[in-house]
Amino acid sequence: MNYRIEDLKNTWQFPFNKSKEIIKDIFSIIQKYAKDDILKKYRDYIKKNTFKEDYPFNIFELISDTYYKENFHSDIIAKLLEHETVLKYFLDFIDVDASKYLNNNYSVVREENKIDILIKTDTNCIIIENKLNWAKDMKEQLSRYYNDCLKNNLEPEVIYLSPNTLKQPTPQSIGNIPKEKIKIIYGYDGEDEDFYTKVIENSLNDFIKNNEAKEWILLAEHYLKILRETGVTKMDKLTQDFYNEIINNTDEYEKIKLIADMYNNLIVTRINNLVSKFQGDNWKNECFYKDFESKKRGLNYAIAIYLDNDYYWFNLFSRGEDTGDDPKLIKKLEQDNKDIKAWLKKHNLFDDTFYFDGRWSKEFKFPQQEKELYDFTEKVIQLLEKEVESICSK
Repeated sequence: MNYRIEDLKNTWQFPFNKSKEIIKDIFSIIQKYAKDDILKKYRDYIKKNTFKEDYPFNIFELISDTYYKENFHSDIIAKLLEHETVLKYFLDFIDVDASKYLNNNYSVVREENKIDILIKTDTNCIIIENKLNWAKDMKEQLSRYYNDCLKNNLEPEVIYLSPNTLKQPTPQSIGNIPKEKIKIIYGYDGEDEDFYTKVIENSLNDFIKNNEAKEWILLAEHYLKILRETGVTKMDKLTQDFYNEIINNTDEYEKIKLIADMYNNLIVTRINNLVSKFQGDNWKNECFYKDFESKKRGLNYAIAIYLDNDYYWFNLFSRGEDTGDDPKLIKKLEQDNKDIKAWLKKHNLFDDTFYFDGRWSKEFKFPQQEKELYDFTEKVIQLLEKEVESICSK
């Protein structure tokens, strides 16, 4: 059944059976737009944008006051292009015959005749104009570089390195350069057809595979993260594709907006479901909590379940006094944590728990592990209601 938008707006006022039909109709919209190929791209985005480093720092972020500058990027890129592996992938990416440069005494120079990066041999050259940081095209900039190379008896190719599709060379800058002699490439476009993937990432994979010197591995790995921050990142390209679909299906826009609104309210719904199930409380729409008084210890033990869009975090802890620097209170808190750990182990509840910020915690993925969370929480609450006094060891 295809409900009108007026029906969808009032989903929660319908009797349950009709509400279920409306939700089913909404899910048919999701299936229409979130197809398998789109989901694959989305997962790729998530993977690429949860960048994990093996190093405790990023060398370029340590000098973050300079890495936004154009010269910084050009210096790093020029250095990387000195390595034949990087140059090989770069030449493949821009579709230039590698034999013109590899094994042909090529050199990579900076700021020769004001050209950002120049790769050259005795007969050929590649002009790289770096615009990763949105610098404006100067008057006749590209055509001047191109003609200067011709005057020096070099056959030039022009590469315009742009942050994304919104940044294009201006006609006045291009001038009389033949169309086939200029190519626009993107630093990071959110897809796989970019300098990030085709050149730096592929080179890094080869470096690791071939046990290249660690300096090259570190340089490439750390620069990937910085390069990613210059262009169209995360969801931009997917959102553009989604926009194009919506323009052709305007009648479904409000239905999709309803899905987004319900998703945004899902955390509150999940917290309130926990409150209803376990008779606890909702703290500022951030977590569910429930307290258990211990007369023996003279304070409450508590459960708190925090959540975000993708996870639950179950916490068990004691509501001890503010310890400050008081060694006696600190010792009491440490003993509480030991007692809770021993209690969880006693009841075979300690597996996969971890200690974080003064609490024993356990993680559950939403929605896949929601039933496990509920079962675990129910068991803990039943035990606390029955024998909370057994936690304290004194």
